[in-house]
Amino acid sequence: FLSNSVIHPHIDRLTFSCNSIIDKPEETLFSVLNDNGYECKYDRWIERGAYDRIRRYCSCETGIEVSILYKRIISCRMYPCMRVIIDSPDIKTVDWFDAICNSLGFLTTLSHVELAIDFSPYEYGLQEFLWNHLFLKYNSGNVRFVGDDVFK
Repeated sequence: FLSNSVIHPHIDRLTFSCNSIIDKPEETLFSVLNDNGYECKYDRWIERGAYDRIRRYCSCETGIEVSILYKRIISCRMYPCMRVIIDSPDIKTVDWFDAICNSLGFLTTLSHVELAIDFSPYEYGLQEFLWNHLFLKYNSGNVRFVGDDVFK
């Protein structure tokens, strides 16, 4: 199956945990994002989880979207003060965020990576092979079909 397929692995999402000793570190990060061409798409409450709020930004230049989870719930002190989630990141964006967080004095740790593997052309036998032989710890879902001839 694999000899007839084009395989394209890529990172779908990166999550960084951020800690800081400054008061309201998210306000500082929001300001930096606004100053660097990121537009706020929304800011809303979260119903479940360790954080009360999420703010989503989109880069006017690259189209890369960034979500910031902040206002940690008091009972969740073991969690970092913020989480930064970058969807479909490129290396330039990841390096930029790393540099910005370091310059702001944030202690940043990569905490989650979502990897996608695209195959083309689609063959049912390949899907069955991967379903039966590919084991992933903490798999968040099933195989997702994208388009007519590619699946993730």
